[in-house]
Amino acid sequence: MNRHVRMFRGLLRAYPDAFRSDYGDEMTRLFADQIGDAQGSGRPLAVARLWADSLVDVLMTAPSHHLRKEERVPQPVDLPSGGLAGGERRGMGQGPKVLLGLLPLWLLVFSLLAAPGFMEPAFENPPAVLGAPIGLVLLTIALALTAIGVAGLRRVSSTAASTAVVLCFTVPAILLIVLTPAIVLVVQNLR
Repeated sequence: MNRHVRMFRGLLRAYPDAFRSDYGDEMTRLFADQIGDAQGSGRPLAVARLWADSLVDVLMTAPSHHLRKEERVPQPVDLPSGGLAGGERRGMGQGPKVLLGLLPLWLLVFSLLAAPGFMEPAFENPPAVLGAPIGLVLLTIALALTAIGVAGLRRVSSTAASTAVVLCFTVPAILLIVLTPAIVLVVQNLR
């Protein structure tokens, strides 16, 4: 084994032990073939280029292999005949998730009933976007985000996915509904 191959084998220590045991010998053989080709090519920078490429590859891929979690093989679980054991809980059911997704709509209805003048700036002499009052455009976007959020919440089953849908669609829809009058007033003052 020449010094280049020994140095490369040392460089492979940047990878996790499990990865090295699975792929280390194969990677070393490949590098040995490449270094032999580079040395025999007659080009003075071929060996330096191979080392540069190898270093960049290790620096770019080794950290991600350390961050990967090992795949777990699902194992059957014996549950009591009554379903889930005592303190365990399932994720939120469909009904509460849909109600949560409709929160922007409930907020809009509540604001129109509880504070009838709240949305007036959105429609009284508003600037227009695409020929429609900007307030109407913003509320349409908010309702579209609400509809997408509800559809997403109906499809996902995990708590993490439900949280992501709420953060990506429901929260922006709520912010648009609450901030629509202020946005319209700011745009009016900018004209």
